[in-house]
Amino acid sequence: MLSLVLGAYWLVSGLLVGFIAIAGRDMPHRGMAFAVAALGVVAGIVVLAFPVQSAVALARLVGLWLVLLGLAEAAAALALRSLAKRPAPAGPPR
Repeated sequence: MLSLVLGAYWLVSGLLVGFIAIAGRDMPHRGMAFAVAALGVVAGIVVLAFPVQSAVALARLVGLWLVLLGLAEAAAALALRSLAKRPAPAGPPR
């Protein structure tokens, strides 16, 4: 169900961004808006066409993201621990 909702969201948002890019003739970076719209529409169609495979791929991507986030937080915790063990810097010289 999540794949279908995500696919529909990407498809509709891609169509809306494309409409905004067409309607806003004086819009800056209009080509970028068209590219984002095309990417959203294609991603929405692919996810809606293959919902099971998309759910597996999304689960793997989220799992990889969470592992990398955990590693980054562990590195930050170790850095903070080593920072806390340092002696306090001396005041300015008199």
